[in-house]
Amino acid sequence: HNSRLQSGWHSILACVKIALRNEVVEVVDAALHILSQSWSEPQVVSSENLFSELKSCFIELMAHGNHVEHQSRAIEIVKEGVSLILDGLSEKDEGLELLLLLCNMGSTALIHGKSC
Repeated sequence: HNSRLQSGWHSILACVKIALRNEVVEVVDAALHILSQSWSEPQVVSSENLFSELKSCFIELMAHGNHVEHQSRAIEIVKEGVSLILDGLSEKDEGLELLLLLCNMGSTALIHGKSC
């Protein structure tokens, strides 16, 4: 059951990553909504592989998003996720990993000439 759930999330995040490159604002809004829900899904945050995919979705948006509002929203989602996850964390390494994600999101936006 757990592997089917993880496989389902793997497919969802792959679709979200593609959707984040879309020009249609509503499509990106929907993808961001799914990303925001992902932070509270134990299957996603407890799996190293899925969590890595989740983080790469945010980097994808920072690199290819065409709307500053979407990039700002992505940063907000990560900040909300950080507080959600940090509440349940005992290891400070994972907290550092999340701060690095925020830094990487900002530098990715700068490298690709996006403003956020």
